[in-house]
Amino acid sequence: MYRLRPQESDYIEINDDAPYEIHLVSFQAKQDFLDYANDPSRQQYLEMKNESVEKIVLIEGKTL
Repeated sequence: MYRLRPQESDYIEINDDAPYEIHLVSFQAKQDFLDYANDPSRQQYLEMKNESVEKIVLIEGKTL
């Protein structure tokens, strides 16, 4: 996992509000992500996360 807090000068171009913080997370397999998403110990904090996070962008990709 990577946690980034970019400064305004770090952006080449931005067409929306700049994010305060960016998290990059990778999983070995899609099932690992699904297990993470459905983990009861994580789900107990979802309400707190939803109240504190304005926007989430989920990008699914493949390792090249």
